[in-house]
Amino acid sequence: MQKEINIGRIGKFPDFRTTAVDVEGRSVCVARVGKMFYAFGDTCSHEEAPLSGLDIEEGMISCPRHGARFSVANGQALTPPATEPLTMFKIATKGEDVFITI
Repeated sequence: MQKEINIGRIGKFPDFRTTAVDVEGRSVCVARVGKMFYAFGDTCSHEEAPLSGLDIEEGMISCPRHGARFSVANGQALTPPATEPLTMFKIATKGEDVFITI
């Protein structure tokens, strides 16, 4: 059963940066690129490094541990050593609030 959860106001999420949020005990990373929001698990698919608190450059983030790059839009692993995509979550804005569906 899917559940939509309010994770905060739009202003809570800095532009071109990733932010960690706790969603019912699950660490989720929210990426904001202008008016677009993306959500994925807050761990690198290669080696469990957190992906929150990172700058977004050209729609990508780089894992701080080994430099693997991922697309924030679809979670695809773009460079080694990561080969598996990130777990993505549905995210939407309604008025000034941001919601994640889990």
